[in-house]
Amino acid sequence: MNALHIHGGHAAGLAQPRAARLGAAAWLALWRLVGQFGRQQSPPVRNAAAEANEVRELAWQVRRHDPRFADDLYAAADRHEWLYG
Repeated sequence: MNALHIHGGHAAGLAQPRAARLGAAAWLALWRLVGQFGRQQSPPVRNAAAEANEVRELAWQVRRHDPRFADDLYAAADRHEWLYG
């Protein structure tokens, strides 16, 4: 078996350094400031009907050039509205 034995005297009692509270407060303020940069405002709430209507608008725009793709977009919009609306 392996064992680690540390022989020593008494642990030296360390007093709290004078700048510890100031340093901790500065670190906390910096942490909170940096944390605010990562937060973004939540996007506006959208509903399935509005999203489906945007896809239908796109389908209407491409129907002349690619009618089968437009049909796929219409079907996707209907399915999205049915699933999430």
